[in-house]
Amino acid sequence: MEFRILGALEAVHEGEVVPLGGARRHALLASLLLRANDVVSVGHLAESIWERPPASMRSNVRTHIAGLRRTLAPAGVRLTTEPSGYRLSIENHNLDLHRFERTATRGTELMDRGEFEAAADLLGTALRIWRGTPFEGQPLGPLLQAEAVRLEERRLAVAEKWLTAQRACGAHGDAVGELRRLVIAHPFRESLWLHLMTSLHEAGRTAEALRAYHEARSLLQNQLGIDPCLDLQGAHQQILHGRAAVLPLNRHSESRPAPVP
Repeated sequence: MEFRILGALEAVHEGEVVPLGGARRHALLASLLLRANDVVSVGHLAESIWERPPASMRSNVRTHIAGLRRTLAPAGVRLTTEPSGYRLSIENHNLDLHRFERTATRGTELMDRGEFEAAADLLGTALRIWRGTPFEGQPLGPLLQAEAVRLEERRLAVAEKWLTAQRACGAHGDAVGELRRLVIAHPFRESLWLHLMTSLHEAGRTAEALRAYHEARSLLQNQLGIDPCLDLQGAHQQILHGRAAVLPLNRHSESRPAPVP
C-alpha cells in the first residue's frame, strides 16, 4: 500500500484510493505515518486528532485504531499495539514523505559537490512529489497543524535549493516562473524575493528586478510596518549599480525568517 501525506491524505492499494473513514481516522493515520515504524503514544495521537481530547480519550483512540486496522489489513499493513502506544509498520518507499526526503537529500549532496545540473534535476523531482499542502482539506489537531507548518517550511527550503541550482545552470526563465508563483503564495518570505531579484537581474531583466524590490518593500511596509531585510536592501543597491548577482551559489539568503502577518 502506498501512503501520501504531501497533499490530501491518501492510502492507495492496487491503484485504488482506499476509503479511510471520517476526519478523526484520517488524522490518526497521518500521525502514525509521520512516525512510521516507531511507537506513537496514545497522548500524542490524541493531540493529533482533537484540539481538546475527550475524557474517554483512550477508549476513543482504541476504537479508531481498530477501524483503521480493519481498513489496512487487506493490504497486509501491520498496525500493532505496543505497551506504550501503537506502531504502523511500512516500507519507506511506500510513503511519499520518505521518497521526497531521500531524493532531496541526494540532490543536496550533488549541489554541495558543485554538480548543479544533476542537483537541479533531483531537487525538481523531489518537489514534484508534492500534490498540495500537507493533509490538505481535513481538520487537524494542534500537533498535526504544527507538523503541516514544518513540512511546508521544508518544502520551501528545498525549493530555494532548486532555484539556486537552476540559477547556477543558467536556467533563469524556469526559476523566474516558479518564483513568481512562490512569492504570491508566500509574500512575506524575503529570501524568495531575493531569489526573484537575483534571477531577473542575471537574466538581463534589471528593470523587472528593481520593480520586484519595490513591490516587496511596499508589501512589507504596508502590511507589516517593517523595512526589507539587509540582504534585500543590499541586493537592491548592487543591482542599481550594475554589479554581479547578489546571492552566492554556495549558500542561501541569510535574511530573517518570514514574519507572521
